[in-house]
Order: sequence, then structure tokens, then C-alpha cells
Amino acid sequence: MTGRLKTADQLKEAVILRDGGYSLAAIAVKTGISASTLSRHFKKIGAAKGGLTEPRPGWVRSDKLASSEASEEILRLHRLVETKDEDIKRLNVLQSASIEGLAHGSDQVELSFNVSTIDPTLSYHERNYRFASERIFTWDDVYKSFAPQLLTPVKISSIKSGINSLIRESELDKFQEMHPDLNISTFTVSNSSLQMVIVQFAAMGFLDISNAEDKDGKPYKLVVLTPHGRSYLLNVSAVRRGQLAKAAPGPSEADSDHDD
Repeated sequence: MTGRLKTADQLKEAVILRDGGYSLAAIAVKTGISASTLSRHFKKIGAAKGGLTEPRPGWVRSDKLASSEASEEILRLHRLVETKDEDIKRLNVLQSASIEGLAHGSDQVELSFNVSTIDPTLSYHERNYRFASERIFTWDDVYKSFAPQLLTPVKISSIKSGINSLIRESELDKFQEMHPDLNISTFTVSNSSLQMVIVQFAAMGFLDISNAEDKDGKPYKLVVLTPHGRSYLLNVSAVRRGQLAKAAPGPSEADSDHDD
């Protein structure tokens, strides 16, 4: 047997076996590490037969183990957790790679919308008028307009309300200047633009959409941010050093009660 540890896994296995009550000789046979090498390493990290002098997180003391079989089961589960951790890391890498192939961040997107107005000089049946228009935003601007409302499951209409607020905040002054005699009522994103946004962020893995029913059995859709979507929201919304922190109005503060 060699007097040198070959891998970190060998050391982990040896320490768990020692804590489970195995002798140096038995551990040497199971791990292929010499008893003298094991003794030096156990002294270095404070591992004693039947228990660690300073238990580490995730290690089980020997007085809680029913048998040597239980110790081996702990070792098996420990290895399983490490394997799953590696799988999660690989999935995160794949997710990041897939996002890079999609438009996002500072890439631009054109949203079409309608502006409902009222002309107070006309009769009741003639005063309502709707303009069709469009505006270019970045994908991050669109995401930040609705994502904070999706930290817990909500109706999918919350996405529309957030985008409507973004458009209103961006376009209201311009429309009031262009049409000073009209009362601006609502800004409403078109269904085609709304669906494009939902599909894009679902494809990026940011949205978890599910079906639900109200108390009368009427179906509707719920949406919530995935862990990846929450992480991205924190990344794009956190205030950087040197920036002025200023909270944007939420949908309820931007007259969203008038939005369709």
C-alpha cells in the first residue's frame, strides 16, 4: 500500500469509516492507504475512532450509527450527493449556454401597443379613440418591468400589467405633447408582442407556467420565476456602486388599474 493519499475521495472515505468506529487496519484494507499515513491524516484533522473531536458539517458521529452497515450507507449517500451536485453544475452550464444563443440583455425588441384616449369635445359615442404605435426596448427593460411581481405564483396577466406600466412610463409625456386636447386613458401591449415576450423568457428558462382553476372551476394560468429567473432578476436589478438607487413605480402605482 502507498503512504500517500491519491484522491480527496479516499480521504473522505477514510474519515467517515474512522468516525464509524473502524480500526486503522480495517480502513487501510478498504481504502488502500497505509495505516501510518491514515494515522497522520487523522491527527491532522482531529479525527478519532468513533467520533471527530471537531465534527464537520454533514458528518455523523459514531454514537448515532447503529452499525458498520449504517456507516457504509452514509458513505454511499455522501457520494450520491456529490454526484448530484456535479449534475446540477453541468445543467447550469448548459442553461447558460442556451441563453447565450437567444436574444436577451441589451438586445433590442420592438413592442407594439394601443393607446386609448378620450376627446372631451365630442359626444359620448364618438369621444373614444385608439392609437396603434410601437416602441423599442431592451429585453432587460422588459424583464424588469414584470419579473419582481413573479417571485411568488401569480396570474399570467401580471406580465401584461408590468409591460403596460413600462410602456405608459415611456410614452405618456410624448402622447400628451402630441395630443394636448385628448385625455390619455390606457397603454396596452398587443397580444402578439405579449406572447412573444412570454415565449422568449420561457425559452430562456426564466418562467414556470402552470394551469390552475378558480373556485368556480374556471381555468387560468399561473406563472412564477424559476430559480434561474430569480437569479437573473437579482443580477440585472441590483444597484451597482456609484449608481443612484431609484425605485421604479410598480404596476399598481402606474395606473395599471386602467390597463386592459
